[in-house]
Amino acid sequence: MTRRPLPPCRPGFKDHIYKVTHSVELPIRVWPPLKRKRDGSVPWLLWIHGGGFWLRGVSPGGYTAGKWTAPTAWVTRAFGEHGYAIASVGYRQQPHASMADMLGDCLAAAAWCRAHLPRLVGADADAWVVGGSSGGASLACLVAHAPLHAAALPPPRVLVDVYGAPNAADDYHHNPYRKVAVEEYYVADDAELADALADRDPRNAVTQSPWAYEMPPAVPLAECRAALGVPDFTPARHHFARNDLWSYVAKHRLLMPTVFRREEHTPRTYWAHVTAHSAYHLLDRAETYPATFILHGTADVDVRIQQSWEFADKLRRKGVPVAEVYPEGKGHMFDFELVTPEDEGWDECIEACLDFVDEHIGVGGGEGSGDRGGGGRESTALLN
Repeated sequence: MTRRPLPPCRPGFKDHIYKVTHSVELPIRVWPPLKRKRDGSVPWLLWIHGGGFWLRGVSPGGYTAGKWTAPTAWVTRAFGEHGYAIASVGYRQQPHASMADMLGDCLAAAAWCRAHLPRLVGADADAWVVGGSSGGASLACLVAHAPLHAAALPPPRVLVDVYGAPNAADDYHHNPYRKVAVEEYYVADDAELADALADRDPRNAVTQSPWAYEMPPAVPLAECRAALGVPDFTPARHHFARNDLWSYVAKHRLLMPTVFRREEHTPRTYWAHVTAHSAYHLLDRAETYPATFILHGTADVDVRIQQSWEFADKLRRKGVPVAEVYPEGKGHMFDFELVTPEDEGWDECIEACLDFVDEHIGVGGGEGSGDRGGGGRESTALLN
C-alpha cells in the first residue's frame, strides 16, 4: 500500500509570541480566513494541539500531534473556508510544565488573541471558538470554563472536542495495570530518560515535538519541513529522545502522575487536584458553558468513548446545546486521514462540525462560501 504523503501546512500564516515565561517564548501561529462571512465578520478559532501532553509517537499513521505549527490538516482548511481565522497555540509540555501551567498558557493565548486578532486579521474579539484533539481537547474543555479561571476572559461561544478526556479523574487513565503500546527507544536509555523526567526546571520547557513518523528517515526531509511549516527544520537527537520519553512514561504508567504532579500531594489532595482540573467535574459549579461539538471514534482505546457520552449527557442536563458524531470502528487520531472534502467521512465529521459551529457562533449570517444557510444565535447557555 502506497504511503499517503504528510499534508503540507497551510500557507499564509504569521507567527507571534504571546507570552514569555521563565525565559521561554510561547508561540502562536495565525491564519486569516480563506473566505469572509456574509456580513463581513471574522470569528476565530483557538486550536490546541494534542499529543498526550507531549509527543505520543506510538500509533503508526499519525500525521500531526504535539506541534503548534501544524494543526490537524482538516482544521485550517475547513475553518478557513468557513470564514474563520485560526490561531494555533504552542504551550509548554511536561515534564517541565504541569496541567495547571499548560492551562494557564492556553488562557493567556486566548487573551492575547482577543487583544490582537482584531488588528491582525479583522477578527471579532468575542466571536471565538476553542477546540483541540486528544490532550489538546482536554485543555480546550478546560479553557471553555474560562469564567472559572480568568474572570476578565469572556467564554468562547463554541467548543470543539475531538476525542478529548474531559474527566481527568477517570480511572481508565490512572490504572497502573492498563496495557499500553510501547515502542523500542530510538536513541535514549532508561537512565537518561529517568533523568529527563526528573527535570522540572521551567527554563527547559519545550513547545514543539514532531513525531518520529514525520521525520527522516520515515519521510523525506522536504516533506517533513512542508508538513511542519518550518522550512529550516532539521531533526536532531533530542527530537527522537522526546519520542523515547513518551515511551518511558507509558511503560512506567507515569503520564497522569507527572502532569498532575502527584509527588506534590497527599493521596487525598491529589485526587482533589485532578478533579479540579477536570472539565466534567467543573460543570458542577459553572454558570455558563459553550455549545459543544464532540467527535470521537467508537474504537478509540486511548480515550474511552464513554467519556464523551458522559460529558454530553451532563451538558444536556445543564441545558447546553450539544452535537455528537461517533464514527463507527474509528480509533484515536482517525481524523488525521481527513485532509480534503473528497476523503471518506469528511461530510459526516467535518461538515457536521462546521455546520454546528456556524449555527452557534452568533455572527456571519451563514457559512463563509455564501452557499449554505447558517445560524446566528448565541451559544453560551445558562446552566440550570
